[in-house]
Amino acid sequence: MTGYNVVWSERAYEALRKIADFIAENSEQGAKNVVRELVRQSQTLSSLPRRNPIEPSLADASFEYRFLVKWNYKIIYTILEEERIVLIVLVFDTRQSSEKLTI
Repeated sequence: MTGYNVVWSERAYEALRKIADFIAENSEQGAKNVVRELVRQSQTLSSLPRRNPIEPSLADASFEYRFLVKWNYKIIYTILEEERIVLIVLVFDTRQSSEKLTI
């Protein structure tokens, strides 16, 4: 069985850009490092994407959302099984209230 393709939604890219912009106010290199590592972590989802837990704050959503944590960030994703795609839908700073976590 082949792996999954990891695809980022526009919303996820925008969230990642905002995170990078915020970090870049203090450190351009730090922003690059965070972006690089979050993207690298997302690519690990190409194999065994179900290894991570279901996002509890989105348990009532129409899709099953899972998450991967790196530092203070949650990479929220769903699995499109028929297409063999892991869709990254959002990158969320866990220092924010989970009430702000909406899909």
